Amino acid sequence: MKGRTFANSLNDHYVYLLKNILKSSKTNKFKIMRLKIFFIAILFILSHNLKAQTTITGIVTDSLNNPIPFASVYLSKTTIGTLTDKEGIYLLNFSQEGIYDMIVSSIGFK
Repeated sequence: MKGRTFANSLNDHYVYLLKNILKSSKTNKFKIMRLKIFFIAILFILSHNLKAQTTITGIVTDSLNNPIPFASVYLSKTTIGTLTDKEGIYLLNFSQEGIYDMIVSSIGFK
């Protein structure tokens, strides 16, 4: 350390500490920013799930009470619909308020 004084080495030490503090604060700022984004995403997902939903379930049968498999069940004037399973059971989930006509159709039935 030829030509260096105690003040210079102390100054270098402070510069080194200051650089590390700034470096860690950038890291902490990045971590905090990531946490904020994470919490905002969680809040968005939760608020989307808290929206009021209505569920309609039922069984589609023919005149002899036999289940009709794979019949189309949908709400008129919407894109909300489903198919019945092999036992004729359907489940509709939707969140749009209103009064709808339910339409059921299947090949070979009127």
